[in-house]
Amino acid sequence: MKNKRNFIAELRTLEMPYSKCFTKKGLRNALFSQYLQTELKPNLKLYFNSHISQKEWKDGLAETHLDIPENTTASRNEKVAANVVSLTEIESKAQDIQSAFFALVRNNKLPSEYYTHTITDTPIFHTLVAVKQQIERFQKGVFEEMGLNAKEYAESFTEKLIYNLKQMQIPELSNAVIKDFISEKENIQFDIRIILGENVPSNISLFYEQTKEIADNSLSRYLEQQPQQVQQDNKKTEEEIKSFEDLFYDPNLIHESLDVLRNAEPPLIDKKGNWIGRPLGAICVWTDELKTRGIMKRADGKMLSKYLSSKIKGFSISESMFRKHQQRAQKDYCLQFKSAISKIKTT
Repeated sequence: MKNKRNFIAELRTLEMPYSKCFTKKGLRNALFSQYLQTELKPNLKLYFNSHISQKEWKDGLAETHLDIPENTTASRNEKVAANVVSLTEIESKAQDIQSAFFALVRNNKLPSEYYTHTITDTPIFHTLVAVKQQIERFQKGVFEEMGLNAKEYAESFTEKLIYNLKQMQIPELSNAVIKDFISEKENIQFDIRIILGENVPSNISLFYEQTKEIADNSLSRYLEQQPQQVQQDNKKTEEEIKSFEDLFYDPNLIHESLDVLRNAEPPLIDKKGNWIGRPLGAICVWTDELKTRGIMKRADGKMLSKYLSSKIKGFSISESMFRKHQQRAQKDYCLQFKSAISKIKTT
């Protein structure tokens, strides 16, 4: 519950690209799943809020505002001494809390309750930021790339955009971003007029209109092909994976991947490959991290349940477990797995 509360609190205040997409439960859960796999970090806001209530802070700021002298503006030639206005009681308290927080962090004495995961460390966040920047560069092209062929410029953009979005492996979110881009038809023209005035050169306006139309058409065709493509991809995955070894892109990495379970603290399998650990959900955390690192294929719960149970002696797990949040396993093994799996060298 604590992780969920912190996640929602950050999501509400974070300036996140395409934040409206995460009003949908499925996409919000996908983001939350990645959130739980991020490294725990000291959270100043959480520490601060535990030492000063919202009401106390709000009332203190109101008093600070009332205490400001009416004439605080210096003329251009005046030199104003620093710290002329002394700190108010609430400002002094806030400064002390902040100093105490950083002292605890430096000395590794900050209580664990003030460590949180962060949305900004998730692959989804990084991808959406990169996509937003890519779209902005495309729009700026109306000023900077006038010598290019409109068709080539637009197709190069859509190809890279689709590639970046596919890295998330969340078709619903990728499609939502694409639909948002396609629906954006007027704002760029407004931006052009702000920068260049009402009399926009016709060649600039025409170049943008041409590239935008080509990009929109290309992306619309991509969206139309999605349902069929998803079915083909699912069928291809089922055809490719016929054994435990097939779950991995490179079978040579299987031994190192299983070593992560052997060397975990406490260990989950013994030297002979027998399951000796708890909770079962630790396997779900392990497979999620292997997928994130590009070591394991995106197999569904049914295949994972079948082939993991056949490989690990004394182990059995329901496919539904791979669709659930494994809170205890996340707490016990997430950071261990991230560290160990990051050291596996892929080609």
